[in-house]
Amino acid sequence: MKLHLKKLGHIENAVIEDADLVVIVGDNGSGKTLLLESVALVKQAFEMNKKTIVDNVFKSVKKNSEIVTDIKKIGKELESLILNDDNQGITFNFEIKPNAEEEINEALHKEITKLINTSKQMIKERVLLDDDSIVELELLDIPKFKEETHLCSVYSFYVTDSIFITNNLDAKKQLADIFDIINLRKFIKEDMANIVDITPGDTVYRNFLNYDKLSEKFCDSLIKIFIQEILATYFFNTHTLFLPSERNTYIQNAIPKIVEQDNRSLGMRYSEHLFVKEYLNFTSAIKNYSILSNIPNEYNLLFDGTPTFNEDGEVESIVQDDKVIKKVLFSTKMNRMVPYLIINNPLKNYNTLIVEEPEAHMSLKSMTDLVNFFKYLLERKSLFITTHSDVFFTKINNLLLKNPDTSVKIYELVLENRKSNLKEIIKNEYGYKIELFSNELEELFNETIELQNGD
Repeated sequence: MKLHLKKLGHIENAVIEDADLVVIVGDNGSGKTLLLESVALVKQAFEMNKKTIVDNVFKSVKKNSEIVTDIKKIGKELESLILNDDNQGITFNFEIKPNAEEEINEALHKEITKLINTSKQMIKERVLLDDDSIVELELLDIPKFKEETHLCSVYSFYVTDSIFITNNLDAKKQLADIFDIINLRKFIKEDMANIVDITPGDTVYRNFLNYDKLSEKFCDSLIKIFIQEILATYFFNTHTLFLPSERNTYIQNAIPKIVEQDNRSLGMRYSEHLFVKEYLNFTSAIKNYSILSNIPNEYNLLFDGTPTFNEDGEVESIVQDDKVIKKVLFSTKMNRMVPYLIINNPLKNYNTLIVEEPEAHMSLKSMTDLVNFFKYLLERKSLFITTHSDVFFTKINNLLLKNPDTSVKIYELVLENRKSNLKEIIKNEYGYKIELFSNELEELFNETIELQNGD
């Protein structure tokens, strides 16, 4: 996703693009939080509205594409699967018809433009807290269907007493909706009825089943699944966890009513509201399900021990061999690491992590430990990081020099005359040079030399 924002508060212009690692460097007050809050909001808007986009684009895609398979065999294959308690895979190919991509892309562009306009209004209300602001938002790389678009998927099914289930996660819900047939096995084996419900409001007469109608429903859902697959790599499945700079203070103030209201009515920043909701979801999962049993060892290394939780789902201690450190005695590093545990919420699958000032209050050794932890996370998630620490950025720069294949975007938010502009930093032989650090360090060096020489 590549966003172009203008007049975002005091940010005059910013073009920011996704990568496995995005680092934004900037001085205090340059607008780093505003920028990341806006990115997070757009990602959340697309995630929440993906079903609407797929449904609205569906008609155009259905008319201009086809599922390539022997659809007549579906009913018999499913009947055999039900009667024989058999697991079976069915292969489907999705193809765009010749010269049809323009109509499909017009429908897609219309839906995405509509959502971008909605996101712009939400940025005014929830990020800037100013309905009269004149922020501009544009998506620079709207995805497109191409004539050569071709996807092939194999969906495997098994049957319980009441429902068909697919082991393909993207397809699971939609296909389950089609085949939510109560006691279907009972109907087939005992011939107790002539009608079975497929979905609310639809009935299919049994001969085993009406193959034509079943096939149509089946293909309609498959087309929607294929639309999701094509768009998924772009902006779907972007569950984002935002860790703001004052996250530990926000934990102390987290109360359930926050989940039920928007951030503006609570007088909270958008990032604070996002974080508190995810923290409360995390503690609720631990409290109600007690399902956080296997924390990866990389987290234990950060804490120099194993975190334990109380009955309310909150961290209460760190166990180090035979010693227990109570939360009230946690070191600064331990406290700063607690929010990262939210990533392990088993009821969520965060694939984008936004962290403001991860180096705050950290020693040099702790920064090294944190960078090593980020290396571990980068193998599993996308990271957005802000910083104004030259030491921490140097450690990130060294990480990237050691791992040159990492997909990365480095930006500097340059503040001049109370206005900021986002500048992309291009890699040179030494990595990435940040003007903010270079200028300040040069001035510090010259001042130090003068003082030492007695000038």
